[in-house]
Amino acid sequence: MTGLSYLSSSNITYSSTNNKPYYFSNSPIIGTTDEGYYQLAFLPKAFLNDDSAIPKKILFVVDYEASNTGFSQQQILNTIKRNILENLSPRDSFNIFYNRLTTKKLSSTWIPADSAKIEQAFAVLRDPSVGIGNSSVLNSLLVDGYDFLKAQRSGEMMIISSNDAYSAFTTVQSFYSDLTNQFTSLPTTHAFDFSSRGLIPSFWSQNTYYYGNELLYRVLTSNTRGNFVNMTNWNPVFSDIEKGTSDIFQQLVPYAPIDMIVKPTTGLTFERFDLQSSNTSSANRPFLQIGKYKGSFPFTVDITTTNAVNQLVTGRLSLPANPTAVNDSSNRQLHGANKIQVLESTPTNNTLINKIIQESKAHRILSRYTAFIALEPNLQTPCDTCKDETGGVRTSVVDAKSDSVKITVYPNPFRESVTISIEKPVSAKVENALIFNTLGQCIKTFNEAELKSNTGKLTLTWQDLNISAGTYIFSTTINGKKFVQKLVKIRE
Repeated sequence: MTGLSYLSSSNITYSSTNNKPYYFSNSPIIGTTDEGYYQLAFLPKAFLNDDSAIPKKILFVVDYEASNTGFSQQQILNTIKRNILENLSPRDSFNIFYNRLTTKKLSSTWIPADSAKIEQAFAVLRDPSVGIGNSSVLNSLLVDGYDFLKAQRSGEMMIISSNDAYSAFTTVQSFYSDLTNQFTSLPTTHAFDFSSRGLIPSFWSQNTYYYGNELLYRVLTSNTRGNFVNMTNWNPVFSDIEKGTSDIFQQLVPYAPIDMIVKPTTGLTFERFDLQSSNTSSANRPFLQIGKYKGSFPFTVDITTTNAVNQLVTGRLSLPANPTAVNDSSNRQLHGANKIQVLESTPTNNTLINKIIQESKAHRILSRYTAFIALEPNLQTPCDTCKDETGGVRTSVVDAKSDSVKITVYPNPFRESVTISIEKPVSAKVENALIFNTLGQCIKTFNEAELKSNTGKLTLTWQDLNISAGTYIFSTTINGKKFVQKLVKIRE
């Protein structure tokens, strides 16, 4: 397989063994009964009381041109299917028109958006004998799609295409004029362009570069109050299409950002960290939170938002204690990692740095100030604050008698150069010797010739006049076991 590149994707879905539409885990602090850490995950939309919302009807126009995209049919279909399942409810309806030399239709009427019907629809699209093709027929798909919506007198269109034939200003102008002349008023149209955009734009207009079909989609969506998303990278990766489709599907069933209050029956939650990728919580996206609590169970989660017609919508979730998670230490460690991340993102001072170091040591999690220290129990700490006023040589030693290995570093702290002496059995092999800075970056690698020794003693010298004063880490592996030692450079 050497020299081959392979792009793959997987979507994983699962059902809870206890059929609960949420995940909740609580871990009490040892010695307490009403204080600890919790982790919560659920889809807010599933708990909203929004019976007044008007059912959605979406016509998906899927136009796959194989020669103009880096994504496979399977990737595109998997992504569309997942988003339909997540964003439409059985109250909603859909239909799919797709390309196969000509326009193909899943149905002549609307299809209820329940899971069984969705599975049947995508089974047809994946069937090589009748399903989606490889050559674009975007022109006829759009015309037939608008005909369908006109006949149904309701619904919105969502274009999902990799076509780029409408790249000229005059072509877009003529096509849009023909559409509006035939249909007078176009229904709400959304567009997701997953074509592999070239480095060279199609044309320049009004201080903007346009790529592929971008102008056509912007004209259609802006004039019908729809939404447009395209690939922002000319050589896209799978994560881009996941984000792109998720962004545009959120607009099909729009809600305002949600307000969320998580609280115990008595007491409160604090030091809460939201884990979702977006800073804005949406009813259509999973809500993920890690935090601390002090109080009694059950917890309640109150959800508040507004729907597409600006009506207030609320919901409530009740969370009993989870006895199976009581001894799970991952909640505490995950909370510590997020706390360190927030502390590291704030303006630093000595007090804050000390706080980060203490949190890092308590949770055994690396931070920018504790690289290696949190995870290396054999690391010895030299006297960082000692001053050599006698002119003598100061040394620091790592002694592992069980391995018959002795490492001596001198002088330490050092000003210009440091010598590292390794005493070991003659037969023991020094596999590597490296020096890292506190960010974990390797700044020195001793070569194979320097590591050879016909005796049981090896001497290495490190001198780098360009490095600044501070702490560094020497690491060596001898017969499969790692030894580390802190090096301290002081100012002249």
